[in-house]
Amino acid sequence: MILAGNLGFAQTIGAGEITLIELRDEGGFGVDKGFEISLERGGVATFHGGQNFYGRKGNYRGAFDEKQFLELAQLVITNNFFALKDRYEGNTMDVGTRTITVVYRDKRKSVVNWGAKDVKGFLAIEKAIKQLEVKIKWRAEANQTSASKENAASQFFTGKLAGRMIEIRLQFDGDAATGEYRYYGGKGALQLKGKLQSDKKLTLEEFDPSNKKTGAFDCDIEFDEEEADTTLSCSWQSPKGGETVTTFLKQQHVEFTNNLQIATKIISEKRLGIDAAYPQITGVKSAAIAGFNARVAALAAKGIRDYKRNYKPTPDRSSYDLEYKILLATDDFISVEFSESAFAGGAYPNEAYYTVNFDLRDSGRELNLSELFKPKSNFHTAIAKSSLASINKAMKNNEAEDLPADMVSSVEKWAITRRGIVVYYEFPHVIFALSRVFVPFSALEEKLNSNGAAMSLRKN
Repeated sequence: MILAGNLGFAQTIGAGEITLIELRDEGGFGVDKGFEISLERGGVATFHGGQNFYGRKGNYRGAFDEKQFLELAQLVITNNFFALKDRYEGNTMDVGTRTITVVYRDKRKSVVNWGAKDVKGFLAIEKAIKQLEVKIKWRAEANQTSASKENAASQFFTGKLAGRMIEIRLQFDGDAATGEYRYYGGKGALQLKGKLQSDKKLTLEEFDPSNKKTGAFDCDIEFDEEEADTTLSCSWQSPKGGETVTTFLKQQHVEFTNNLQIATKIISEKRLGIDAAYPQITGVKSAAIAGFNARVAALAAKGIRDYKRNYKPTPDRSSYDLEYKILLATDDFISVEFSESAFAGGAYPNEAYYTVNFDLRDSGRELNLSELFKPKSNFHTAIAKSSLASINKAMKNNEAEDLPADMVSSVEKWAITRRGIVVYYEFPHVIFALSRVFVPFSALEEKLNSNGAAMSLRKN
């Protein structure tokens, strides 16, 4: 143990209390792009980015022995990381900025080094991280999570264009983007060709079967680092010009490898303003898949029934929208988030989230949140603590008072991703935007069940 010397209060930190060690290199002259290596105590590693001379580009996941992490954590302590200043600068201009971040006891310390060569503790930790990185068995992520130049995987997005539901499937090869999009309920697909102008800009042109240009998309790429999720905010315009139409496309995180596919089903009653979309798994028949398909179809049908019964919609004056987002779809598990909006008069629509978390193995069944955690681990408290910190940070940014702790004391709706869980709270309309909260696995590390779905997802 070591006495932390630069934290504003005295405390002892043990290697076992460190849950995450991260190295970020932002690149320098002669470097194509920096990289980020993230190492978690449970033996899960992620790599993003890459350099010309580094030998790896793109997004990768890997697994390593937890003993190696503890050895690295001890090295962090031995080299007095917690006593280092927050920033160091040197006289060398042709090197990239490197940042080491360590998470412990739900706290975080980062040290930035811009070219300083005399910070021995920082350099020793950086060297050890790189040495461990070489030993890790990496695999490219099947569904890369950002539309970057290194991403050659297929990406699947859904949204609405001019009031009609669409899906877009894209393939990236360097800067080039190809793919197709279709209107649900329409005839055939339109072909897409385009280019990544930068990590934050994508342009696409669409063509009909006769290769006639029928429109163009100009998209801003918004990447959520925490959830590893991409949203495309696009404007569409006809070749004839005129006004542009805005569409927001949500990424669907589908990683199937065994001929499974996602098909979108639509329930539409235009007279009552009903537009509902839900996913169905196709490609293989099994009891598990049949169970999942029946479960989400029933959820959509119930939402429409409740809308008709409770809202008594008026033709041409009411609306009901149900959209889905697949947060995770592997051969073993699928987790789907549904967002519902119902309006039949009043100041604003009523909004809600629903989720389905399903185990596709064997005969299939819905997952319980408790299965992710060790028995008697009091995981609800850890989730509430992380949720409250995230929500109150957003409240402070909006100059609002902190949320009472009892508003996040229980979880009834949840979903799972590769990086953590998403929890949903029943908040009033004025703060509904804060009711969806992402809780990273790193905040729940000590409570995760080593044989549960969460740990399985992190290591595979």
